[in-house]
Order: sequence, then C-alpha cells, then structure tokens
Amino acid sequence: YVLVRLLFFRGDLEEARALAVALDARARESGARVHRVWAVESHAECLLRLGALDEAIEQARHALQLAEE
Repeated sequence: YVLVRLLFFRGDLEEARALAVALDARARESGARVHRVWAVESHAECLLRLGALDEAIEQARHALQLAEE
C-alpha cells in the first residue's frame, strides 16, 4: 500500500494503478478486507488523476461498499 501511495505522489499513476489492482487481488485471496478497501480506494484515486472519472466513481463506490460490509 505504501508503495502505491509513493508512486501516486511521484506521478507514476499507471504503475500505481496496476499495483493497486494487484494488491486488491492479493487482499481478496487472503480475506484482508481493510487492505482491499485501501487498494480499491487507491485505484480510484489513480483513475481520477488519469481522467477516467466514471471508472474512478465506480471504484470509489466499491471501496465504500467494502468498508460498510
């Protein structure tokens, strides 16, 4: 998660986005819900900065849903 954030703030948005997706997959496999929320939220932030607004909204809603479960 920290590496995703560092890449994001450095401006390496595509790399950060790909890592966030990979982290979500690992968290899903291990059942670590809070890590899934962090990964999906990070994915949404990357999409937002990349200009993919509809996808960013979808991912942000997904993160909220995971947090509420």
